[in-house]
Amino acid sequence: KLHEARESLEEKIKKQEHKISLLQKKIDSITNFEFFTRETSDFICVSDLNNYFKEFNLVFIKKLGYTKRELLLNSFIKYIYPEDIPKTKQAHQDLLSGKTSIIFENRILSKKGEVLSVQWTSIINPSKNLVYSIGRDITEIRNIQEQLIASENLLNDAQKIAKIGSWEFNLNTHELIWSKELYHIFEMPNGTNENLYERYLAHFTEEEKEIINNKISESVRTKLPYEITHKLRFPDNRYKWIYGTGIPLLNENDE
Repeated sequence: KLHEARESLEEKIKKQEHKISLLQKKIDSITNFEFFTRETSDFICVSDLNNYFKEFNLVFIKKLGYTKRELLLNSFIKYIYPEDIPKTKQAHQDLLSGKTSIIFENRILSKKGEVLSVQWTSIINPSKNLVYSIGRDITEIRNIQEQLIASENLLNDAQKIAKIGSWEFNLNTHELIWSKELYHIFEMPNGTNENLYERYLAHFTEEEKEIINNKISESVRTKLPYEITHKLRFPDNRYKWIYGTGIPLLNENDE
């Protein structure tokens, strides 16, 4: 009986040691995950195939404001901006359909209702049924882009009302950049860039072309703005009178 008891005790000890070993591995895994992710500002997470988090770094808690328990209990779809849920699900489906990695962008909501734009890179490990993802917060970049677009739209609206177009001409390459209203004034399709300088000159007589080139040359020589009033000619024999001015921009060598 003593022998049986000893064997039983040894068996129990082995089972406990096995449990401790498993627990230690789990602790080591968590510790390593936190060690390798705590210094980054990127979102880093591991999720299962049902869209639930298994692991995530502290950035999720710091930037989103949710508790660890909230993030673990709910599908991460809950935190996606409503309009971006379909493309987020599609990205997940692409992984399940055989793609080993995907790059996509979506917006996620913080607990306070703030919207963050995040660019994700995700890979799938089919053998473990896990998805590993890294997300770069690009909110500031997107906000700047939206402000630039809004400023450009405001400028285009102002130019349309005033019937004024603006342009930039590179004297070295003869590359010409026009605003939207300038295309409207010259009655050309918006965004026409190929041979734009030649198309611009085609609206003038040879005499007027010479006057324009002389004005530009004089402005380059004197480094002073020029003004000109000239007549645009259209294929249906219509004409428009245009007032134009050019302001030379100097480089660091005063050229």
